[in-house]
Amino acid sequence: MNMKNIILMLAFGLLRQYFPKSMKLIDIAKDDVKIAVNKFNSRPRKCLGFKTPYQMFLEMTAVDSRQW
Repeated sequence: MNMKNIILMLAFGLLRQYFPKSMKLIDIAKDDVKIAVNKFNSRPRKCLGFKTPYQMFLEMTAVDSRQW
């Protein structure tokens, strides 16, 4: 298994914390998706020097993506 597949599996595992397999995607409200995305991107990552994706995006672009 290559690194890309491992990363995808880990990401799906994190998403399953918010949206279990038993949940139909059609039943997920847009606000629930926004909450999950915010939590997901607020988690520090070792590969980012323990910064969050939000912090890295802000540093690289000077755009606060949390405002969108």
